[in-house]
Amino acid sequence: MAEVPPPAAASSASPPSIPLPIASASIDHAGTAAKAHPPASHSTPGTASTLANASNSSWVRPRNRVYPDLANYSSSSKSGGAADTKGACNDQESRQASSTDSSLPFTPFFFAILADTQLGAIDNNTSWEEEKVLCRMAVQKLNNLTPRPQFAIVCGDLVHHFPRMYPHTDPAIRDRQVADFKAIFSEVHPSIPLLCVCGNHDVGNAPTPSSLRTFQEDFGDDYFGFWVGGMKGLVINSNLYSDPSQAQDEYDKHHRWLHCELVAARALRAKHILLFGHHPLFLHRDDEEDEEGYLGSSSFRTKAGEVMTIPNTYFHIPRARREKILEAMHQFGCSHYFCGHWHQNGVSQSARYQVENVITSAVGLQIGDDKSGFRLVKVFEIGHPQVVNMWNRTMSYMLPHLRSGWAVDQAILNEENKVVVIRFGHDENETCMQMDEILYKISEDVRNFAAIYLVDTTEVPDFNVMYELYDECTCMFFFRNKHIMIDLGTGNNNKINFLISDKQEMIDIIETVYRGARKGRGLVVSPKDYSTRYRY
Repeated sequence: MAEVPPPAAASSASPPSIPLPIASASIDHAGTAAKAHPPASHSTPGTASTLANASNSSWVRPRNRVYPDLANYSSSSKSGGAADTKGACNDQESRQASSTDSSLPFTPFFFAILADTQLGAIDNNTSWEEEKVLCRMAVQKLNNLTPRPQFAIVCGDLVHHFPRMYPHTDPAIRDRQVADFKAIFSEVHPSIPLLCVCGNHDVGNAPTPSSLRTFQEDFGDDYFGFWVGGMKGLVINSNLYSDPSQAQDEYDKHHRWLHCELVAARALRAKHILLFGHHPLFLHRDDEEDEEGYLGSSSFRTKAGEVMTIPNTYFHIPRARREKILEAMHQFGCSHYFCGHWHQNGVSQSARYQVENVITSAVGLQIGDDKSGFRLVKVFEIGHPQVVNMWNRTMSYMLPHLRSGWAVDQAILNEENKVVVIRFGHDENETCMQMDEILYKISEDVRNFAAIYLVDTTEVPDFNVMYELYDECTCMFFFRNKHIMIDLGTGNNNKINFLISDKQEMIDIIETVYRGARKGRGLVVSPKDYSTRYRY
């Protein structure tokens, strides 16, 4: 979030939101889920920073547009990135492309996204104790994830005080906020690289060479690239795209770098290319205009009781430079852009550019009804990354969702050697969330004989009548395109329509189904009788 602009009237003609095709879930601090925060590693410009030990406040500062610990296939040259000073791409990407083995197996992984920790925003720089509590909760939750994410990234506005925005305040406030941010995030587990994106409160609404240098001294490069397995990540300085007026040369160099990194990622046959920044590309539509009243406004009440209203066009990247990014993403098959800045959650899509724009709400100050939280994103070899909001949940939704009737049919038809377990229900339902937690926790234990999927029956209603999916949560089993029934003692042999809260019980049931189905049985008997606890 940037300096609060003057109030603006809400527009009555705001464009409608695009329906979210992504599964969402949430976890709130009250329920064990703290706002997630990134760990300790980095990748060149734009925020990379590896947290040192808590006793050592120094950070690894990524340089040369590459995050050191995530640079196994980096395309950036040691002389300053993939773009040279004349704007032409160098030859390194072609040399590396010829030596990269794209046939290596792709292992699915997940990462964590946080945004707008913004120490000082809630109390307008007079204190930032509340943000420190939220950040510590986030770090704790992040460290407790099992397994741990491959990396964590904070999408900008690490602190609130930017001296040019608050000229009548002590400029040393920013230094104290930065020191506290580093001290808290130095507690992130050392196995989790922490990447930091620069926001407008970090480098200014219109960055200058001086403000960029200050950020680089504290956190490392303001834009950079990194690799995780076969995924190429590119962190951009979206502030330069928002307003390059005070650093035009830096903007030109940055955009050349982005183009060359995309060229290199394609040449290296990246399985996925993902972009990260601070400002959303757009809030609702890729062609939304920049006029102040066009998107309405967002309001929040300060602790002093004052209502602040901000035009929503303040948050997105202006259309002309937005389209440059979208065109480049589309040209090179970059499917997702992850960001913050809006202090609200949002997911919108561009059909024209085939890009999904994922906005994550703040760890700190909220605008709207969202709570402090974080997202997890799971990346599979095939298909789009799966975005999961961790706002009122534990480890739900870390299993693949089937998004259409066709996808359900294919999952059942194509699996020859494993039992297919499908949880049907509503993703936001509490019982489903608990069942998803159990299924996720056992997924590694049963991976040799079971494939587990989740289906939201609101999103995919195709089977509701056929399978009588009227319960809040249902688990069904299939083997070689055949529905396998199970006698649980409840009178309903078609499915499990209640919560199995014990991991071992669920493993035993799935294994029993698998063994029976392998012997040609269409009905198996549960190893445990549930008749005394559950009735159909």
